[in-house]
Amino acid sequence: MANRSLTAWSESFASLDQCPWPGPRPLAEDEGELLVGRAEQCESLVRLLQQRRLVPLHGPSGVGKSSFISAGLIPLLRASGARVFHADKWGGAPGIIDDDAKSRGHLFLDRKGATPARVFSGLWEATAHVEKITDFDKDEIMFLLEGSFTITDDTGHAETFHPGDACLMPMGFTGEWRHDETVRKFYMIVDYGDAA
Repeated sequence: MANRSLTAWSESFASLDQCPWPGPRPLAEDEGELLVGRAEQCESLVRLLQQRRLVPLHGPSGVGKSSFISAGLIPLLRASGARVFHADKWGGAPGIIDDDAKSRGHLFLDRKGATPARVFSGLWEATAHVEKITDFDKDEIMFLLEGSFTITDDTGHAETFHPGDACLMPMGFTGEWRHDETVRKFYMIVDYGDAA
């Protein structure tokens, strides 16, 4: 096993024009060729993530957890068709008095230049049904409270959401909405009217 890893390292690094170790920073998503000997672990983690909603990855500082995720796991997830969202780096939280407070997030929707004709939100509850959606004419952000539903896009990619999950159905979406039980969700809809 050790000899196989050393051979993989030497073969991988022989074609590089630069030092393969970036220093005290994690590897980036496009530096997968530098993450050698972890392919089986990455594939195993992808399988676990397909079976479970949460898979903890832990280890001492400096052993390569961030590199493993960025350069190994994320490219495999993208290749499988999964949508991957990055949270921004921790930063200061404007307006918060406590100097130690930090915040971060991920922007899911930014339609620059589009002025909504109407923005509304509320609670929605419905019994089991299937709905065909063609060229959805709004943006809808949902937070599921009860039940579960599956959204399948026109390429056949399906995602199932459970209580505590949030998702965005973007303007222009075509596909199918299905739930086999009563569903209750909080929603916010951004309707652009004729400007869409």
